[in-house]
Amino acid sequence: HGKTGGDGGGGGGGGGGGVQRLLRRASELSLTQHTDGATSSEYREVWKRLLSLRPRNAEANYQYGIILVLQGGGEKKSSVAKGIELVRRTVDPSYVDNPVALNHPLGLMISSFVGRYYHQEKMTQTALPIVERGSAANPNDICLAAMSATMVLSQTPNSLPQEDGIISTYLERTERLLGRLKTEPDWVLDERVLSTYPGAGPDPYQHCMIDMFRLSFYYRADVALVASRYYQLSTRIWPDLNYVSDRAKTWMDADTRPLSKTRVQRKIRLGIVSPNFTFRHSVVEDFKGTMSRLDRTLFDITYIYIDERGETVDPFVYTHSNDKLLVLRKEESDVGNGAWMKRWYPTIEELEFDILFYLDLTMGPITTRLAMAKLAPVQAVSHGHPLTSGIPPTIMNYYISWGLAELDYDIAKTHYTEELKLLPTKSLHQYYTPRADENVSMMDGMNYRSLVDDGRAKTFPEIAPDGHWYTCMQKPFKLFPEIDPLICGVLRDDPLGRVILHRSAKESQAIFINRLSRAGCDTDRIFFLDALPHHQLLALYALSDVILDSYPAGGCTTTREVLAIGKALVTLPARFLGGRWSYAYYHIMGDDVLNRLVIAESPEEYVMLAVTLGTSAEIRNDAERRIKNSVDALYERWDSVRGWNEVLLDISPVIIDDYYYLNGSSDLSSIGNDEL
Repeated sequence: HGKTGGDGGGGGGGGGGGVQRLLRRASELSLTQHTDGATSSEYREVWKRLLSLRPRNAEANYQYGIILVLQGGGEKKSSVAKGIELVRRTVDPSYVDNPVALNHPLGLMISSFVGRYYHQEKMTQTALPIVERGSAANPNDICLAAMSATMVLSQTPNSLPQEDGIISTYLERTERLLGRLKTEPDWVLDERVLSTYPGAGPDPYQHCMIDMFRLSFYYRADVALVASRYYQLSTRIWPDLNYVSDRAKTWMDADTRPLSKTRVQRKIRLGIVSPNFTFRHSVVEDFKGTMSRLDRTLFDITYIYIDERGETVDPFVYTHSNDKLLVLRKEESDVGNGAWMKRWYPTIEELEFDILFYLDLTMGPITTRLAMAKLAPVQAVSHGHPLTSGIPPTIMNYYISWGLAELDYDIAKTHYTEELKLLPTKSLHQYYTPRADENVSMMDGMNYRSLVDDGRAKTFPEIAPDGHWYTCMQKPFKLFPEIDPLICGVLRDDPLGRVILHRSAKESQAIFINRLSRAGCDTDRIFFLDALPHHQLLALYALSDVILDSYPAGGCTTTREVLAIGKALVTLPARFLGGRWSYAYYHIMGDDVLNRLVIAESPEEYVMLAVTLGTSAEIRNDAERRIKNSVDALYERWDSVRGWNEVLLDISPVIIDDYYYLNGSSDLSSIGNDEL
């Protein structure tokens, strides 16, 4: 467990002789303890007693804290939290009289371990200063430098200036770290030492590099630049991620690349990769209708499931008997190496894919790293998470998006490090079926209409039942400072308005409420709910007067659910793909009068449209009638499947020579009318 120094005295009762006897006994017992947490009850009690006698002693805080951490988990989560706090106090002079110096090896470990823990517990505002102080005291520690640089993106911004400042800080820190790594080639990460830190051993990369999931909500940033820095930093620290297979190398090298597509007497080998091929996952729900209907006379499909959490695969992958499923899992032997997934490279290479297609690579830390390797001649990513990979186009060749949900191509292409390929503007981008009917949720099979019939007061007693309900139940991390004046504007212009929002984690919730107060919101008319079962969520939508799309990152699945039950959602399209889904869905539905009622062109118009719908039953009823009459345009669109067939054929490095033999027709419009 390590040593922090001598007794150091400090606080509490008990004689010095008793303390010394306990210290000697602890030293004797330490010889028989195990680093995996299998400590004896006597050892625990000795350090617990020492802490009670000397609460300001650093070693007592550290040793008892580590015992609680190593023996916690599961139902003992509160013990882990208590243990982490005791360990943190070891370096804090306001809590102990003999603090461990941050530049001491133990101080370095504490900064890394404790900071990473608090971030994992959604307490980034607490975690980041710990990591930053540790990094400043240990300028030669690569892990803390990387953690300090990448963790900034996970903060909950308290203002627009801070939102911009977070990006500036990220760019400055990554540039400085990359510069040093390039000029000092002998400065490398010692994963052997890092793996001795609690929590770091299983995957040093995941410990040091905080994922860039939150980048998708920074709509004022140059996201392509920010994401590319993440890729550069990852591959500089873990060079094994810079892998190119021999087959893919042939296609990358201008001297060996074929001048035209190679004709083959077989189907196109397509590998579809995701860590989220799990039952009812949002990515599955978005893609399964299309992926299961791709033309099997053109594509030989293998689903590659990166099993990061040990969850059950969604049955859709078994729709076609000839489709294959490759499940890739981490093994016990993969610990202590941030590039351990290189073990999978030969397995994937042997399948000789023409295209590797990542649905959502920035949603899983393992998949993110796998995608940095070039394992197929063509690699592409799509909108399962609407964010560029940051990987150069020589490695990740294409980002497949939807033309109707993007700005003009010349602008939209600057948002991606990949070459942007667009699905047709005039058709929907996916094959969808309704997630609810007039009475029942298709997700959990429960009746939501009975909850609606019970009324507001009974179904949601925590919300004031009177007035006009404006609901936005998007995930709290989407609610950046840009939305604050929109929420406050609705409450200002509708004195009877009540805004209903999704409750966040404690630390982020406090920041959000403070932001709303500073923006002038009447917070007494804002109500927060925890995540709801799907049928209860539908009941909330049905009982609301207006649904507010989040801004700048908007809804996708949520929008379709709201429209499916005939409710009006007000939206303000933003500059990135993730903020333009609702706009695109309304345009596919094709009612220009409806669009004028629900699609805003400015923050001021967003407030005006929302309040108009909320306060005028006549206008609201007209909007809802129009939605019910046009929403079927979002369902069972075979033209979306044909669009995907055509895009995948376009990016394929090979062309099927005997197309007529395989398909019986050269007319792509005939593809995709099988029944599933």
